[in-house]
Amino acid sequence: VEQFDQHFPGLSSGPRRTQRRLRGALAAGDELTLGPVTLAPQVRAELVENRFDGSGLVPPVDERALGAKRHTSVDPRIGLRIDPWPWLTVKANAGTYFRPPNFGELFGDDGFSAANPRLQPERGASRDAGIIVRRRGRRLRATAEWAFFDNEVDDMIVFVPSGARVPRPQNIGAARLRGHELRLKASAGRWNIEANYTRQVAIDRSSVRDFRGKDLPAHPRDEAFARVLYSGPTWRLSYEIGARSQVFLDRAGLERVPGYARHAVVLEIGPIAGRWRLRAEADNLTDRQFSDVFGFPVPGRAFYVTLSYGGRPQR
Repeated sequence: VEQFDQHFPGLSSGPRRTQRRLRGALAAGDELTLGPVTLAPQVRAELVENRFDGSGLVPPVDERALGAKRHTSVDPRIGLRIDPWPWLTVKANAGTYFRPPNFGELFGDDGFSAANPRLQPERGASRDAGIIVRRRGRRLRATAEWAFFDNEVDDMIVFVPSGARVPRPQNIGAARLRGHELRLKASAGRWNIEANYTRQVAIDRSSVRDFRGKDLPAHPRDEAFARVLYSGPTWRLSYEIGARSQVFLDRAGLERVPGYARHAVVLEIGPIAGRWRLRAEADNLTDRQFSDVFGFPVPGRAFYVTLSYGGRPQR
């Protein structure tokens, strides 16, 4: 049983919204291994029964407008993994999936997003394939991974601006998300490097003429992150950079937020005297003014210092 309980602080006589739903799932799977090849079929059956009270919403909603009370789904999936050599892995997955909206999307008005109790579950088909390459030397240890993904989704839940530019989740008829992911981790002595890059094209494939073929809101085409870290005897110093391409805020592609690159430096010292740790961070070093994928402005240059105490003393 899942339950959402929300009330308005300071209003003892105000509305109290308690919503419930029953959710159950049954899954079965197996792994079949033949030499370097592993095949993993599985199937998952899920039942969701909504017991929502439209009169408890603010404003009240006719329960007939909340959609179907019961949703069922049976989703098969299969995974393939091939390890021809210790340094190489080839993998692929395909299947269908089912995702009911969470309570935050349904009822969670929090000032940063608006709720939509009429949301329906997402259903889709997902496919991905990739390779992993490893190096395990004395001086250098590294892992590089590349993956291709292709997902088709019906009734996809997407946040779009509503009144006062507050994002509100809504179902769109159909969407397709296709792209690539690159990941790298490496360490040599006291140095560590971590980087990832995602290229994604998320297209609205609904039947609405004004939206079909447009990029989905809040889904940038390019995102990247990298961190270089040097570890001393009792301290660590790291440099981080995160970047994102432009992103659209609405389904028509009329409102957009420019891309950005964000730099940060983090110094961690500790443990000191056994249990004390100090963390100092300088974020957004270039004082770049930009917004997140929902259009909310992100703070400029900022400095943070944290002193923490805890954990077992090291000997």
